[in-house]
This record gives sequence, C-alpha cells and structure tokens, in this order.
Amino acid sequence: MTSREVGVLLPGTDATGAEKVGRDIADHIDSDGGSLPKTIYVYPETGTQDNNVVSASATLSSPDDLLVEPLPWWKRVFDVFGAALGLILATPLMAIAAIAIKLDSAGPVLFTQVRAGLGGKPFKIYKFRTMIVGAEELKHALRANSEQDGPAFKIKDDPRVTSVGRYLRRTCIDEFPQFWNVLIGDMSLVGPRPLPCDESEECENWQQTRLSVTPGLTCIWQVSGGMRISFVEWMRMDIRYIRSRRLLYDLKLLWATLIAVVFHRASH
Repeated sequence: MTSREVGVLLPGTDATGAEKVGRDIADHIDSDGGSLPKTIYVYPETGTQDNNVVSASATLSSPDDLLVEPLPWWKRVFDVFGAALGLILATPLMAIAAIAIKLDSAGPVLFTQVRAGLGGKPFKIYKFRTMIVGAEELKHALRANSEQDGPAFKIKDDPRVTSVGRYLRRTCIDEFPQFWNVLIGDMSLVGPRPLPCDESEECENWQQTRLSVTPGLTCIWQVSGGMRISFVEWMRMDIRYIRSRRLLYDLKLLWATLIAVVFHRASH
C-alpha cells in the first residue's frame, strides 16, 4: 500500500458489509471536501462482485501482500554488494563442494525447495544437496523424530544426510548458493529464515507476521541455538528482528553468523 492509501481489515465481514463501511468513510471525507476512491479485497472469493470488489486470490498471491514492508533501500544495496562479494569469495569452495557431492552420491549437485517468501509468495530456494535422492518422500515417515517442536521439521542426526552432506551442513557451505537468492531479491542477507510452504501454512496467525518482511540467509534463531530453542520463541525472535531491523543490527547478526560458521555453531 502507498502512503496515500488507507487500509481497513474487516475479519468476518462480507463484501456488502465492507461496501457499507467504505461508503461511510468516503461520505465522511467527501463532507470535508476530499475524495476517497475505494477497492474492496475479498478473501476467499465469494459469489458475484461489483466493480469496487476484487478477489484477493486473483490479484494477490496472499492477502498479506497488502501488509508487507518493502525492503529499505539501504538493505537492498547492502544485500546486492554482500551477495555479489559472497559469491565471488565462495566460488572456489562451491566448486570443490560440487565435485565432492557428485563423487559421494548419485543425484544433482543443487537441491531446490519451494518456500514462503515476502507476503507468503512461494519462491525457489537453492542449496547444495546434502541428502540422498528422494529424501523429501521420506520426510513424513521421520516426522515423529523431529527435534524441533511446532510445524518445523528438523533432526540433528538426520539419516537421509550423506557423508559429504554432513560436512557441508556443519560448515554451512550448503547454504552458499542462497547468495544467488539474495542477489535476485528473493531473500535478504538478514531476515527470518524462510520455512517450506507447508510448514509456514501451519503457523499461527501472529506467527505469520514474519512474512511481512523479506526472508533472510541468517537470523537471530540461527546464531542463538537453533533446535534448542522452542518454535514459539523462534517466531518471537523473528518478530523482534522485524521491529528492530537497522543497518547496525544487521551487521551485528552477520558478524555473529560468521563466528558461528567458523566455530561450527550455526544452526540449520
């Protein structure tokens, strides 16, 4: 939404009720000599709609698109320079990692997964493959062994991980391809870690606030204990970051991430 737009959320109100609220607000502004064109977004879509009513499902990948916070210019500039530098410096390691993956097990070098991004929009995240081919199909059978509470699925000693994959995860080299995600704007260097879409959809309403900003390569959770932290506290950390994000804070988290990676303390 632009700075000249007014947004009103009306949970449980149909298009007719929303039209009346909009008309009352417009009449009040018109009486003061102003004007207020209105558009009503309905989600989920219901029945016949007039010219002022638009299906949110048809125009928005998520109703949360109306509430997202655009990436600050300083953050985007920092992301582009940081991601480009990261790709350049990491190229030798990534080349070695790619060769090791191919020699260690059958399958592609890269692993892609659809995750929930800004406003809940799905995007394709890139990682070096650290698991056997078909690992996603085995996830349901291992669900009861997850060491992370809540909808997130995480196992410290995941049986699907290959021998090379264990090293790549411990050193976080498997995350290096995400510099490309940052460079093209799907992610930021710092921000809430993006969850797979099915896990994100299981989050409670207040936890969905994390979708209001661009997801990140690293976050508070990743340098603060990972699976030792409850899912609820993880979500609180993300919301705390959203309320406090600024350049110096991002630099602090990036430094903490570097230290965690060097000493193999970073969490996946």
